[in-house]
Amino acid sequence: ICQDIEEASIEEIVLDHHVKDTLNRPAEVVRVALRIRKFIIPFMATSSTIILLITNPVSSSSIILNLLAISIILEADNVVAVLFLSRHHDAMMNAVVRDVDGGAFGDAHGSFFWSRVQGLLCAVILVGAMVRIDHFVTTCGHLEW
Repeated sequence: ICQDIEEASIEEIVLDHHVKDTLNRPAEVVRVALRIRKFIIPFMATSSTIILLITNPVSSSSIILNLLAISIILEADNVVAVLFLSRHHDAMMNAVVRDVDGGAFGDAHGSFFWSRVQGLLCAVILVGAMVRIDHFVTTCGHLEW
């Protein structure tokens, strides 16, 4: 999760560098998508993990397969990029990132710290939910299928 947050932070820093002082609607759409990827998706992945662990029978194989499925979904964007982008596109993106001035990467250090804090918070939420799983499961008894 932390790696996805860091990637979104880097992409937003590069976007800010190249579209600063302009009003660019497509860039704002990309910025919203990056913010969703940075702030909402980690907590959605954590909550989906909790739901899978609560609703499925507890066995080592189901837990491993469900966590593997979630990690595959989180890594899908990187795999798609490797499959569909050529070496030329990779070199072009590296040149774009190298073009960003050093001051922008000073902002990145604070962002990387907060991405670690956010990843730790997701882990604490997951562990806390697993510790209190008996409360969640017993209070869902009134629900009908």
